[in-house]
Amino acid sequence: MGHIMLRDLSGDGGPPSLKEMSNEAGRTEPPAHAEGTVQQVPAAFDPLAGTWTIALGIGAGALVILFIILLICLYRSKCGNKASKMRGDLTLDDISGYTCIGDYKRRASVAEVSGGPPTRKSSVPVNNQLVRSVTVGSIPDFCLPPEKVQPPSSGTQRKSTTALQFQQGLLSGLQLELYRCSDEDDDYDAPPSPAGRIWFALVYDAAVEQLTVTLNKAKYLPGRAKNAPRDPFVKLYLLPDERTCQQSKVRRKTLSPKFNESFVFQVPADNILERILRLSVYDVDKRRVRHSLGHVLLPLAGMDLTKNGEMIWRDLEPVSQASASLGDLNVSLTYVPNLERIKIVVLRARNLCKLDLDPETGVYVKVQHMVGRKLIKSKKTVAQRGTCDPVYNESYSFAVPGRALDSSNFQFTVMCTAPSRFSQDIEYGRVVVGSFMFAHGEDLLHWQEMIAQPRSAVAKWHALAPP
Repeated sequence: MGHIMLRDLSGDGGPPSLKEMSNEAGRTEPPAHAEGTVQQVPAAFDPLAGTWTIALGIGAGALVILFIILLICLYRSKCGNKASKMRGDLTLDDISGYTCIGDYKRRASVAEVSGGPPTRKSSVPVNNQLVRSVTVGSIPDFCLPPEKVQPPSSGTQRKSTTALQFQQGLLSGLQLELYRCSDEDDDYDAPPSPAGRIWFALVYDAAVEQLTVTLNKAKYLPGRAKNAPRDPFVKLYLLPDERTCQQSKVRRKTLSPKFNESFVFQVPADNILERILRLSVYDVDKRRVRHSLGHVLLPLAGMDLTKNGEMIWRDLEPVSQASASLGDLNVSLTYVPNLERIKIVVLRARNLCKLDLDPETGVYVKVQHMVGRKLIKSKKTVAQRGTCDPVYNESYSFAVPGRALDSSNFQFTVMCTAPSRFSQDIEYGRVVVGSFMFAHGEDLLHWQEMIAQPRSAVAKWHALAPP
């Protein structure tokens, strides 16, 4: 494979010896790739040396793991010694004796037999730590006293005792008057009012110009048929302003309602003494029809409004019944505020018994719009002849500005036609419906409800008064 290197013959010119030729033949060299370059052969790999290196690495790792395990064991044993020193010499029986009363009693009985209660050492510091020790003998006895049982009655109890008889037997010995709640604002010296009584309080704050009316309760209200309970409520007005109305909640099925409500009216300080407070009590039936039970008129000029909520009471003034000897007139009022108009409908009249009727006598109604004492407009219905219960159903519209509501009123006059053309018609009776300055009772309430319910027709019967 290799080339046999021959000695250069340029030296002595002689041929090489046999020994030299044999030595040269035994040596082989890799071929030279270039002139002047000699390639060296790498040393052979020793497998025994690699095996010893791996074994030494595994042994060193095992020694490190054993050393770590030894350190963990030493640390845990040290922590266990500390915990045992902190617990001291308490045993499982001691611990159970502190949590279980039954075991405590067992230990106490054993202590009595042995000559005394078992004791423990007091708190002793060990390794700068305080070890608690409990004395079992100092734990108090938690034994409950024996239950007291009421002894049976001496008499023999009947076997058939009903629940009602048992309750009556329990309540027979009670003094019920000791459990009654007394009202602080009741005036026991005043007799009951036949029309009802109402309690309220007044406070005026001049700084904010507000009058606060606190409605407390009402009593002695007349009942319905067979003294049945009512559903009363109260409306509050501060006259002569009849457009501002406030209403309480309805109290169901009672003749002594308790309201406990407050109402605020904005009134200037220079005008407060000119106002009159009106409290009107109503009842609403199942058909949603309201019935007036009475009212209270309280002038504020004679009241001390600086007292802080002093409770006062007033008797209700009964409302006049709608049955007069001259008869009744049924009219409807509707207030339209955006148009500033009042629509009036004359419906009918009834019980005009005092009329001396003949086929030629007619009955009609004259409607007059008054502002103060000045007549603004007048209308009249068609005369109905030969009847005591005429029916009209005629409507009229009157312009009433908002500023003129407090000074306006409407007069309804029932007229009888004259027997001849040359005589004047005869005035039979009249009704005035208007503001506080001109009307009262049901006539005033009709006007107030008309203003409080705009764009709604409010119809009422009114008793005719003599002219």
